[in-house]
Amino acid sequence: MANNIKAADWRVAGLAQIGGAAAVGGGVWTFEMRSATANHRGTYTFTGYGLGVGGSLGGASMPDFSTGGLSYTDLECERAFSADDLHGSAGRLTTAGAGLSVGYGVTIITAFNWGGYMFSSQECFGGTIGVGASAITTAGMWHRIG
Repeated sequence: MANNIKAADWRVAGLAQIGGAAAVGGGVWTFEMRSATANHRGTYTFTGYGLGVGGSLGGASMPDFSTGGLSYTDLECERAFSADDLHGSAGRLTTAGAGLSVGYGVTIITAFNWGGYMFSSQECFGGTIGVGASAITTAGMWHRIG
């Protein structure tokens, strides 16, 4: 697995999240990011603080029943970037959704560093597994954890 190869064919799937807000709040969201060009598949967290209302736990993407795996969203990259570029980068995450065991939500993600935006306001939406109802916008950091 290569961490320093720049690519523009990144895909993302939501794995889990926990967060809440009563005007001010925050959360931790976990994603799997993969790129065939970079030969990379890794787990990343986004930790952010911001404004919103509500709370939720879970947030995993529903499985892709046609492949039996995770349900990925293709990122429209502003520029090619590597796993090393994403690790430690700043970003923004906005999410809204509701569910009791199974629900629907939208999460919009952004990542940037000194080189500029890697991806900006990319939607990752669809069916989710979890409990809660929330709407929150946060600013924070991306970190590779696996």
